[in-house]
Amino acid sequence: MRLVNEAGEDTSQVRKNNAPENLNILRKIALARLRTTTVSEKRFSAKRKIFKAAINLEFLYSVLFGK
Repeated sequence: MRLVNEAGEDTSQVRKNNAPENLNILRKIALARLRTTTVSEKRFSAKRKIFKAAINLEFLYSVLFGK
């Protein structure tokens, strides 16, 4: 499995208690949801899906809640 560092994990300021582990779990869940979300175009990377979700609320809702 290839690690994806698109969320700026290296520059993260979350360092206390269990926060880094919790945030890491949330990132993995979000990436898994993005990977399983289908897009009409054939080749759509996780990075492009993140960008599309940032600018298109309908796509963001479909990623978060499914259709």
